[in-house]
Amino acid sequence: MERNWKGTTGGGKFGQTVLIWIFKTVRPDFLYPLLYLIIPFYMLFAHKGYIVTYQYFRQIHGFGTFKAFFSTYLNHVVFGKVVLDKFALLAGRNFPVEFANNYNPVDIDKAAVIAGAHTGNFELCGHCVNHCGKKIYSLVYGGESMVLQQKRTQAISNFGVELISVQPDMSHIFTLSNALSEGNFAAMACDRAFGSSKCFSMQFCGRLAEFPMGPFALAAKAECNIYSINIVKEKGLLYRLYIEKLDTSSSEYSDKKTIRSKAEYICAQYVKSLENIVMRYPLQWFNYYRFWKPMPARSLLPQKDPMVMIDNLISCNPQTTVAEYIIREDSLFVSNGVFAEAGYLEVFAQTAAARIGWLNKDHIRIGTIGGVSGMTVSGQAKAGQSVFCTISVLSDIEGALVLDGEITDSGGHTLATCRSLKVFIQG
Repeated sequence: MERNWKGTTGGGKFGQTVLIWIFKTVRPDFLYPLLYLIIPFYMLFAHKGYIVTYQYFRQIHGFGTFKAFFSTYLNHVVFGKVVLDKFALLAGRNFPVEFANNYNPVDIDKAAVIAGAHTGNFELCGHCVNHCGKKIYSLVYGGESMVLQQKRTQAISNFGVELISVQPDMSHIFTLSNALSEGNFAAMACDRAFGSSKCFSMQFCGRLAEFPMGPFALAAKAECNIYSINIVKEKGLLYRLYIEKLDTSSSEYSDKKTIRSKAEYICAQYVKSLENIVMRYPLQWFNYYRFWKPMPARSLLPQKDPMVMIDNLISCNPQTTVAEYIIREDSLFVSNGVFAEAGYLEVFAQTAAARIGWLNKDHIRIGTIGGVSGMTVSGQAKAGQSVFCTISVLSDIEGALVLDGEITDSGGHTLATCRSLKVFIQG
């Protein structure tokens, strides 16, 4: 699986060494004001990261143009502060950490996976989680400079933390598995896949995103606890710690028969926990690449070419589904380069079919259109265009689906709407 994120800290060996030396004598917030001047230049030369973050605020949080741009700037400022704090940690400085109101102490009597994310400052975890003699094996990407790796190892060794580098042959999984079997803790960021193609597609902040299967399968196989932990930055040097124990003991979990199904159940909980953090602290989402990805829809549909009228599933939940269709010249509903009105009805129906396929996880079922109370076509689409279909479910009772829908172009202009479209599901 190709990585689309770097996983390295900038600054070079010399710059990193100087920062660590500086923070031995001054607090990191002494340099915070400089970030407000430096960040505009950084954004200018890190255009790719800036664009995806801007889209994150526009599409995930629904911010307007100016607010999204200003939030992108502030996001980079906060990230800069967190990076400075990380170097201050390497210099031996401590940070005040408050526990969130829902704080639930980590159970030290059982092995556990600590599931973090690229939010806030996850590196503080080893400094503030009370593991009472437990050893924490923390999975890290091995592409950092030697200076940073050495300083990081020295700084956390007193806290009983051992760094485990991601290996191309995936041998780090065996190291973590052995750590859990010995009753220790394994810590890792669970919002990125470390070289593995095995992922779960999950509904996250209203859109589909991929999360690695490995950490959750590791917890399920080891039959250990798993905690979602986020340490977010507040004002000044203060951080706040959120800990949530994920369910691995209920009858619903026990009823899962395979490691994969148990891992998917845990992953869904983790994603919900992470979503709460991201929506509460939108400025502290630090994944600077295209995180949300449309899901190819062909595997979700009973239709085969040339009748496939949906290309990608953008988002999907029991209430609302959004799908994309790229109109092709050879489509059955294209005549003289124009998409026929009858094709819109098929796009509505196949969006409903894709919803059923995704919610039923590989159990594809055939649907039949039973009727529509009203459909209005107010625009014209042409071959080569992408159209986006949004359906809202009015009722879903015993295989009878009733929905309203809207199809728009890439600019958000309405092309067609339908009311009370009835789809009957077989099987």
